Amino acid sequence: MGQDLLEERLLGICQQLDERIARIESIIEQRAQMVERIRGEEPSRGTDHARSIVAATPDPTASHGVQESPDEPVSALSGWIRDGILPDIIQLISSNNKTGILVLENEQRRIELYMRDGELYHASTKGMDGQAAFFAAIALEAGRFFFEETDDLAEKKTIDGDTQFLILEALRQIDEDKKDT
Repeated sequence: MGQDLLEERLLGICQQLDERIARIESIIEQRAQMVERIRGEEPSRGTDHARSIVAATPDPTASHGVQESPDEPVSALSGWIRDGILPDIIQLISSNNKTGILVLENEQRRIELYMRDGELYHASTKGMDGQAAFFAAIALEAGRFFFEETDDLAEKKTIDGDTQFLILEALRQIDEDKKDT
């Protein structure tokens, strides 16, 4: 009887893993479709909306507590953080092998994500660095972002690992946190 119970538990664990893999595959597919629409590679119903989010001009009706700064660098990639767009923006920067700083701001914090040749290698915010700062960035639901392309970057490396994996891990954790509440 002990063998049967063990096999039953292993089967349950395997089913849970299969469900998680299916969720991750679904997220990957959704993100890939969004990136394709943003790039304009596939004309679809959502392309105009995605482009408007990516290249958004400041929205006067939704400031999210962030003020315009005349000293802020001009960026070709900037907009408002909403509708879960942030992972897509990071994937876009990564897949285009860009080097620079992605700055995320809202009324509570400012988070800087440093990328070299499309790979995330450092993240920082007040009181936190590395993966914790990156996960805090992905969890942002409102605010604004801009990407500054530059080779003048911090040398400090606080993140190791594949950018795509880190995005998926952050989304998985957010998904689990939502289930727990």
